[in-house]
Amino acid sequence: PELATEIYDRFGSYSIHMGRLDRWGGGDGGSLDYYPREKANFEDNVMPNPCYALYLTCDPDVLDNIDAYIEYAKSTNINAVVVNIIDGTSVGYPSPVYQEYSPTAYQYASNTIEEYRACIQKIKDAGFYAIGRLTAFNDSFFVSDHPEYAIADNNGDPLYLRATGSYWPSAFCRYVWEYKVELAKEAVSLFGFNEIQFDYVRFPDGTWDYDEAGTIDYRNTNDESRAQAVQRFLQYAADRLHEAGVYVSADVFGECAEKYVTAYGQYWAAISGVVDAISAMPYPDHYSASGSWLPWEHPRSEEHTSELQSR
Repeated sequence: PELATEIYDRFGSYSIHMGRLDRWGGGDGGSLDYYPREKANFEDNVMPNPCYALYLTCDPDVLDNIDAYIEYAKSTNINAVVVNIIDGTSVGYPSPVYQEYSPTAYQYASNTIEEYRACIQKIKDAGFYAIGRLTAFNDSFFVSDHPEYAIADNNGDPLYLRATGSYWPSAFCRYVWEYKVELAKEAVSLFGFNEIQFDYVRFPDGTWDYDEAGTIDYRNTNDESRAQAVQRFLQYAADRLHEAGVYVSADVFGECAEKYVTAYGQYWAAISGVVDAISAMPYPDHYSASGSWLPWEHPRSEEHTSELQSR
């Protein structure tokens, strides 16, 4: 009976995903990998449960005031602190990895390695779980250094995505995968992060008009769907960062919990089976108006909570 139940659970669930065909261009559910992967569990690195985190950018004005943020966190239920490693064109420190993969990012580092290390060490010394956040596929600096790996127009030139106000490396590109994972591994080695959090782990949103007009080139040299590329990147990242003794998490749009694969390649069932934690982003402005009631004007209202629970 136990084996029969396991088979039903595994293949019964898989049949659900098989029925979710490509709807918006992100791929179909049946082409993704749902084989169970064991979650990381490190005796000397315990993830808080529940986890209440304070998010900090890597701007000098923020990190120069790290003592004040720590004192505030101590007065609350906060038990973790997220600090940017890189956020688009905001660069935390002059990583040697940047010198190899993205010299422009190296040039625009906001703090020295010593200044950045001192902040992370204070966070850890105060007893907080330290999370390093980095943006995976929204990176104008990398595109300026490697236009050949950028999402491009029909002339092969990097395409400026109006919806995000930036250039994007292609999530199909393995060189980009290598760069971001090497950066994450180095951050763990240099600063002792407990977890690496990948944001913008997707293709850009707002590309529908380009897709319809056929004026966008995603550099899909491996004949993959967008959802396959996103899942495979996270598998690659998790395998290598687990070897380094740290957890891996991903920031995802709330839309990816819907019963279809999103246009930008995120699908909850395919991501949740790979990473150790998910930070969902059900922003109020992702929900449509109900008459004169505008969800984005009531982010913490009972009406908004009810709307989220009903989806």
